[in-house]
Amino acid sequence: MSFYYLIIGYIGGSVLNRLLSHPDASTFAFTALVRSAAKASKLEAIGVKTVIGSLKDDALVESLATEADIVISTVCLTSMIFSISVMYLTYLIFFEGRL
Repeated sequence: MSFYYLIIGYIGGSVLNRLLSHPDASTFAFTALVRSAAKASKLEAIGVKTVIGSLKDDALVESLATEADIVISTVCLTSMIFSISVMYLTYLIFFEGRL
């Protein structure tokens, strides 16, 4: 099962930590969108695939979301518009078969 994960701050790190400690975690494939190589290397050290980019890159976000079985977003309130757009894209892809 593949997860596309947007990790933001304390809550995002806590959620990821819980997922990585799941008994079936070895069967999961995590991909996280990060803004820097430094953050990427920290996540890759614990087995998370990373993509360096920005939430503002709609094409990248759409591509990552369409490749995932599950999309998890813990973005903060300032990124609420992004969260809504990801949820909408996920709805279109999985429930209406569009895109």
